[in-house]
Amino acid sequence: DESIFDVIAAGVGRFLDAEPPAQDWVLENCMINGKVGLLVAPGGTGKSQLTMQIAYDISSGRHCYSPWKPGRVGKVLVLSAEDEDDELHRRFRRLAADDMGNADSAALMHLLRENLLIVPRVGEDNLMTKERDREVEITPFVDRLIKTAAPIDVLRLIIIDPVSRFHGGEEN
Repeated sequence: DESIFDVIAAGVGRFLDAEPPAQDWVLENCMINGKVGLLVAPGGTGKSQLTMQIAYDISSGRHCYSPWKPGRVGKVLVLSAEDEDDELHRRFRRLAADDMGNADSAALMHLLRENLLIVPRVGEDNLMTKERDREVEITPFVDRLIKTAAPIDVLRLIIIDPVSRFHGGEEN
């Protein structure tokens, strides 16, 4: 029988002899780049507002709205299947109102213009999964999203809000 691991290589000496690589935090001590996260709470408790605040902070590099400090500045794509464009506009302007009149506003507005993408998807077919014969399948929407987002350089976060409008089948 063949061994399932190298006993010598498994020793913790490799951990003792060098510092671990730095984490690429999207949100410090909360979310690592390249990992999937889920924000869960009852309806009407502010999840959409919090995700907009997180998007604002990551895309601007400021730590003023979300509970977590953003890591590197970069692009954020928000797909909203619950709020229409007018409501997204109102929410964003409430966040940006104080920043629009301050001394750093030109540089900050430039970062927001370059880095924050907000797409209303109300009434669209947003299903990323569907159930067929008691199995969950990925829909063509996933490939379309990947192809659309692939050219976005320095994409730090994709927010899908709310998750219930993007999945089909039994969530458990």
